[in-house]
Amino acid sequence: AREREATEQRLAESKKRLEAHALARFNQAPSTVVRADWDEKDRQSALAKIAKSAAHFDPRSALTPIIVRSFSARLDPHGLLEQLKRSLGVKLTERELGAMMELFDGDGNGFVEGSEFWIQFLKIGKETRDAAEAANLAAERRRKTVVRAFCEDRRRAMVAKAKAAAEAERSAARGGVASARAAMSGGAAHD
Repeated sequence: AREREATEQRLAESKKRLEAHALARFNQAPSTVVRADWDEKDRQSALAKIAKSAAHFDPRSALTPIIVRSFSARLDPHGLLEQLKRSLGVKLTERELGAMMELFDGDGNGFVEGSEFWIQFLKIGKETRDAAEAANLAAERRRKTVVRAFCEDRRRAMVAKAKAAAEAERSAARGGVASARAAMSGGAAHD
């Protein structure tokens, strides 16, 4: 019985420590720093990360309502950073976050509204998909041009080869007729 009481007491103390730790973390002020000294490289890097996620975002997915709800609240920089990481798998640096706050905070109030986020996010996704499709179409056109050029070169080579063979055949035939005539004329002279 004493062992059981000692175990229960250790568990109760452990539970209190865990609760105190969780409460301290919960009440802790967010430690996210938004850097205002970002540059175009930071902006492009952040956009590339978000574009990758946005291009693959499927609004018909079963998870979409959950993700949309996670961005429906008014998000401070820390909230935006956390939601990007948790919901979309996008991890930004402090400088990249500064660049994205400027992009997503359309009204400049220091918060990202859900509508501000989704408008930009979906726009980035569409632009990324359109650019990829344009690149694929351009590559396909280049491939077709190369194939056409190759086929045309092969056709020309085959035509030239056929003409050369026909000319050789005609020459041989003319040569054969000439030698036959020569043989006939030479043979007639001997008779």
